[in-house]
Amino acid sequence: MVEGAIALDCEPPVYVDEAAGVVGPAETGLPARLVHRLLSAPIIPPSQAAEVARRLGQKLPAVHHDLLPAPPAAAIKIDQDPTPVLR
Repeated sequence: MVEGAIALDCEPPVYVDEAAGVVGPAETGLPARLVHRLLSAPIIPPSQAAEVARRLGQKLPAVHHDLLPAPPAAAIKIDQDPTPVLR
């Protein structure tokens, strides 16, 4: 996949990099059927990411474990009021 790009669930899967104005095939090294199922899966709530990664890890071949969801980042407490920015 391409860092910072959005993957589209189509046949074959493609990515869109809006900043660069580029669209191209998403080369994952996985079977197209598995890529379709991964891209069409529902969003995982952060509280369930570890369990989903554990279960997928049992099913996926070891060579594809880099596709497993990463643990959510720890929350950062902000001690000051946010400054609004209008765009």
